[in-house]
Amino acid sequence: MTILHRMLKLIQRRSRHLNWTAIGFGMQEYTALSISMLGKKPRMTAFSTLNAADLQQLRTGKDKVTTLLDPGQYRLLQIDTPNAAPDELRTAVKWRIKDMLDRHIDDITIDVIDIPISREVVRTPMLMVVAANNDAIQSRIKVLRDASIPLDVIDIPELGLRNVAALLEKPGQAVGMVWFGNGQGLLLVVHHGELFMWRNLETGSGRYGIASDHDSYVDRTVREIVRTLDHVDRHFSELSLSHLAILSAEDSADLVAGLERTLDLPIELAHPATLIDGLEEQLPDPVQQMALLPLIGAALRVTDDLR
Repeated sequence: MTILHRMLKLIQRRSRHLNWTAIGFGMQEYTALSISMLGKKPRMTAFSTLNAADLQQLRTGKDKVTTLLDPGQYRLLQIDTPNAAPDELRTAVKWRIKDMLDRHIDDITIDVIDIPISREVVRTPMLMVVAANNDAIQSRIKVLRDASIPLDVIDIPELGLRNVAALLEKPGQAVGMVWFGNGQGLLLVVHHGELFMWRNLETGSGRYGIASDHDSYVDRTVREIVRTLDHVDRHFSELSLSHLAILSAEDSADLVAGLERTLDLPIELAHPATLIDGLEEQLPDPVQQMALLPLIGAALRVTDDLR
């Protein structure tokens, strides 16, 4: 097993270690934040932005260390589970997805995540497949190794946000979560801390333009969310959603109103600071909280789930 595969394999290992430092890679600076899971609620214990020289001085103590790949450095795919022996599964998955990728399969590291649906609900079990660019993985490893920072986990934003959604779950029920931040939008459905469905949502000028553009944007977003939740209802009928949570630093009143008119489901505005103690003290800007929510979620690791 190569070092690339060992590192990517940790994407899904939500280890039981209770103190994590997550390091984000920006264009010209880095972000480091630490979260402790020792109390009743997670607590952010440190936050800083760092230049390259500062990164060399960062010390993480006994914390485990994680980082995120950026959109464009990986693909997250959902496929039917190949009919293959466990020791041949990864090879079978590679052959299944090779035509879905924009680069040669040998330049990709893959790993798989089971979607834990009962055989009574679906005939064919499904997998989520993370297909990450080797050069992106190597770059993350090299930067942190050169700074003498021991990297334990390479994660992806969808799984970081999954960890945030898990904080919104109610006993025995799944939760839907819509997140807008850093120019991106994502809808997730999570149950027992597992990601069952995700959809990228439209963002951009339609949210902030003239009224007709804004109204059109809201209508399109509502339709996409409704279509996705209908798909979940058809294909994951054992899931019962308690509510749909909206996390956004922008005014979401029109989106909430549109969803309330369309869905027979409670719609709730959620705020990261109510989920994570110490967040407002360490990171008071709500726009920055939303932009960094995937990285914050990457540090909310509590269980193992890798095949």
